[in-house]
Amino acid sequence: MGLPLFWLFVLAACLLWSATFTAAAARATTFRSSLAIVGWAVPVLLLLPAVGLTGFLAFGPRPLDTNHFAATLTLAIAALGGGVWIATDGLWRGAESGAPAAAGWPVIGLAGLCGMAAMVAYGTLVAVDNAVAAEAAQARAEAAALMQANLPPAVAEADNAAPLHRHAAALLAADDPFKKDFLDGDPDSPLDIRSPEVAAELTRHADTLDLIRRAADKNACRFDRDWSRPSIDMLLPEIQALRGEARLLAIAARRAAADGDAAAALADTVRIHRIGRQAAAEPILISHLVALALDALARDTLSRVLPSLEADDLPLLDDPGLDGLVGPPPPLLKCMLGEETLGLSVFADIASGRMPMSMLDPLAGNGSVGSIADRVGILYRTLFLPADLAAYRDLLHGFQKISAQDVARRDAWGHIAGSEQSIPRRGPLTALLVPALGAVEGAQLRAEAGARAARVLVAATRRRLAGGGLPDSLDALVPQYLSAVPRDPYTDKEPFHSKPVEGGILVWWVGSDGADDGGPTARDSWSEDVATGNDDLGLWLVPDRPEATPAAPVATE
Repeated sequence: MGLPLFWLFVLAACLLWSATFTAAAARATTFRSSLAIVGWAVPVLLLLPAVGLTGFLAFGPRPLDTNHFAATLTLAIAALGGGVWIATDGLWRGAESGAPAAAGWPVIGLAGLCGMAAMVAYGTLVAVDNAVAAEAAQARAEAAALMQANLPPAVAEADNAAPLHRHAAALLAADDPFKKDFLDGDPDSPLDIRSPEVAAELTRHADTLDLIRRAADKNACRFDRDWSRPSIDMLLPEIQALRGEARLLAIAARRAAADGDAAAALADTVRIHRIGRQAAAEPILISHLVALALDALARDTLSRVLPSLEADDLPLLDDPGLDGLVGPPPPLLKCMLGEETLGLSVFADIASGRMPMSMLDPLAGNGSVGSIADRVGILYRTLFLPADLAAYRDLLHGFQKISAQDVARRDAWGHIAGSEQSIPRRGPLTALLVPALGAVEGAQLRAEAGARAARVLVAATRRRLAGGGLPDSLDALVPQYLSAVPRDPYTDKEPFHSKPVEGGILVWWVGSDGADDGGPTARDSWSEDVATGNDDLGLWLVPDRPEATPAAPVATE
């Protein structure tokens, strides 16, 4: 009832304003028409910006489902019609007295009632705002309980990899040249793994690598945070730093493979995957996406390491750590539950005034939705935030339902396409906080496809090490090395494709368009291929440097 009462008292204030000026005009000897016009025109002029704004929200380039256009338009029409009727009827002269009817209206009393109606309207808005704040406090308590239910178990200090990761990340962050040349550079740019520069950097970071390896070998990782009060400030810089550690491990693995140390190369490759699983322990979406990125890096490193294995290295492929690397990606449901808690806490902070909405503008790139919402303050919180929060809950619950199903199949996501298209219409805060469903879908599908392709590469390597050579067709791996050729999750019907390339083989899957474009044209050609309409992705089972180039030695201390 809060908002209907607010609109009612606003209309009452408008009509009482018209009555006040009509009474004043009836008593005036000059400027009678001007006073009458002020009486009915000013309320309309004051309401027109609200009509224009809500109309923009309803029919603009990014329309919102909750826009209040119907309410403000009705209010403006009622204020205009009522004001004109009051002015016309009040200034009409009676047949008997000849005086305007409004001449007997109490001007001071009507002005007082107009002020009281405006104050009651504002008080109603404040009451609604307090109710929203109370709902937000409940949402925060709900978020804390939900987060606690999804937290990983406590970790003993001796088993916790977090301190080692923090130490390693600090060492890498302090080395600006290494960050620029190896960590912050283009991950798709070719790296001469045999170069003296790589050898020198690995030698200089021997202690850092030791920390990273010890951390990856731990069974668990849990960074210290107050998960009872989740907030947008938890951007998890430690999780992002794991990317740099994993890239250093990937360089070390590739260098070990170039030096002929297959055991060390495979061990570091598995460690990249283990770091990804440690990242996935944090129960929010960014942790899950970082874990998928690290798994992709581990599989790419594996594809570069496998060609260096020789016949005596065949037992290395029985390492249980490889099972996780070629297995399915971690499920989405846990991190999506955590993502809901983060969003609920943001709603609570904005509703209580603890956080300005403009803090979220960086999430929208160049947008300024938050800054605009801050300028209208209480109007956003009372008129839009409750519907925004309801939309956020609805979308997240639907996404969690999908996440609990088999998201390794492309068609499992078909019915959320409409929901994704509707996200910008549900509310400004929802549009900022709800993850792009298509991006999450793509990351999960790529992870599943990459894991299946890595399984094929391991099977092909087993065949090569057993003396059978690399297969000309993936069917040659069945049934001795594979029970069946894995199917492409982007189609769920067609098997993976392969062809001989550069002294090895390429195993690829189709991209989001579902059409086979013949596979990627080169190992690092993703950007160029997309520009030409080829969105296929794959893994290349070829050495880092097929030509015989002596590797520069790695100095030992």
